[in-house]
Amino acid sequence: LTTRSMSRHLADKVALQHEIVERTQIEQQLAFAAFHDELTGLSNRAHLMDRLNDIVGKRYDGAHLWAILFLDLDRFKVINDSLGHDLGDFVLVEAGHRLERCLRLGDMLARLGGDEFIILLDGIENVKTACDVSRRMLRCFEAPFLIGEREVFAGASIGIATSTNGEDRPEDVLRNADIAMYRAKHLGKQRYEIFTPDLLTSAVRRLEIETDLARALERA
Repeated sequence: LTTRSMSRHLADKVALQHEIVERTQIEQQLAFAAFHDELTGLSNRAHLMDRLNDIVGKRYDGAHLWAILFLDLDRFKVINDSLGHDLGDFVLVEAGHRLERCLRLGDMLARLGGDEFIILLDGIENVKTACDVSRRMLRCFEAPFLIGEREVFAGASIGIATSTNGEDRPEDVLRNADIAMYRAKHLGKQRYEIFTPDLLTSAVRRLEIETDLARALERA
C-alpha cells in the first residue's frame, strides 16, 4: 500500500469509528427518552408500568411485600397559574430532587405527568415501612421552594397501596393509590392515607351518583 492509500484507509477507519460512536449515543439517547420524563429526568409512566408488570408477573409469595405511593403536590395549580409555567417547572424539578433524597436503595421514583409522582417500594417489611417513607417525603416539603427572592410553599398528599390487596394488574394498584391520595387531600392535605377496599367502594358509589345526576339533568 502507498502512503496515500494507507492514509485514506486510516481516515475511513476513523470515520467509521466516529459513526459507530455517534449511532450508539443516539440509540442510548432514544432508549433513555423512551423511559424517562423529559423535564425531570425521572422514570416515566412507561418505565414504571414495565417495572410494575415485572413485579406483578412474578407473583411472589406472601412474604414479599411492595407498595406504591401516589404523591400529588398541594397548591401546584395556584403556583403554576400565578407564577407561570417556567417557575412551575422549576418547582417540579426541585420536588423530584427532594423526593430522590428520601428513597431507599432499590426504590423507584417516577413522574406520571403534571404534579403527580409515583414511588415504588419494592421489598418492604410491612405497611409501616411505606408510612415511614411517606412521612419522610412529607417533611421534605416543609421547607419553601426558593424562586429568586421569593419563597413558595407547596406541600404534598400521598396515597399508599400495598401488594396485600392482591391486585393482579398494575393499573389497579395505581388506581388504589390514587383513590387513597384523594382521600388524603379531602382530609386536609399534607398527609398520607392507606388504601382500603372501603375507599374503592365509596369511589364507585360516588361515580354512580354523579352519573345518575347527570342523566337526570339530561332528562329534565
